[in-house]
Amino acid sequence: MCYKTGKNARYKQWLCYLFPLFLCWILIYPPDFFVFLSLQALALQMVVGWGLVIVLFPFFGKTRYIPPHLLGVLGSVWFLQPYVQTQPQKPAKLADTFKVLHLNVHGRNTQHAQLVEQLLRQEADLLALIEVNHRWAKVLKKGLHKQYPYAFVYPVDNLFSGIAIFAKYPLKNVQYIFNDEPPTVVGDVLLPQGKVHFISTHISAPILQGRIPRRYSQMDKIAQQIKQDQEKPLVLLGDFNAVPWERLIRDFKQSTHMQDTRASWLPTFPTWALWMGIPIDYIFYSPPLYCQHLNTFQNTGADHVGLVGEFGLK
Repeated sequence: MCYKTGKNARYKQWLCYLFPLFLCWILIYPPDFFVFLSLQALALQMVVGWGLVIVLFPFFGKTRYIPPHLLGVLGSVWFLQPYVQTQPQKPAKLADTFKVLHLNVHGRNTQHAQLVEQLLRQEADLLALIEVNHRWAKVLKKGLHKQYPYAFVYPVDNLFSGIAIFAKYPLKNVQYIFNDEPPTVVGDVLLPQGKVHFISTHISAPILQGRIPRRYSQMDKIAQQIKQDQEKPLVLLGDFNAVPWERLIRDFKQSTHMQDTRASWLPTFPTWALWMGIPIDYIFYSPPLYCQHLNTFQNTGADHVGLVGEFGLK
């Protein structure tokens, strides 16, 4: 709250007027500093809390500060609105579609049977799983091999770099690339609908300042990889550790013309937070495809929600 205290009264009053506008600016255009990027990731939750605080202003005799704070909230809502809007109308459902699945299994997760059961229940044609260590690699191979006879498994015991691909149909040209910067698997799956190129990746989280330029470098590599196969039917699945309104994601979509399957508020991390979570997992797709549905699933023991996208060829 802002109180008048002698000579500093005018200064503090101006500070109270300008602070909400500054906060709005930080939420929309944060500097490339990990603290501000973390605040931006929680922008929706902050705006909701901000609005509740404004409602309390009259009870504390601070009504004169409502206009600048309301302006800050409205500016933030205007910025976030495209990312939390309702699902747009989809094309008529066609029988000739395929499903791809992405899940961060969480390396420390020990709910093996529960996770495998949920994977099988989704009936996806292609599974892309990250944070796969050697323990998880063994479990997944044993639990999925009957329904998913084609696999590429690259386990790493560092809670970040391991990736596993399982498919109902043949895999071709699958390889682990970029030498862990970022962990990425690329390849083709020979579906009944035709050959579809896929990329599964895991981008570093912005929890330390030194990782900020590293993340941009990782996304640039993914963008260059996509541009090599831009005309192909392509799906990009991964944990990007970035919300849709972060500049990292906005610039990536603009440069690659990849489309996001998410068209509503679908938080994916952490699983226990419900709508208070943040959307950092994605399935992107290239223009030769259209997205019929995007569904989520939980109850895997992991700290991320799983994504299942259903696609058709245009």
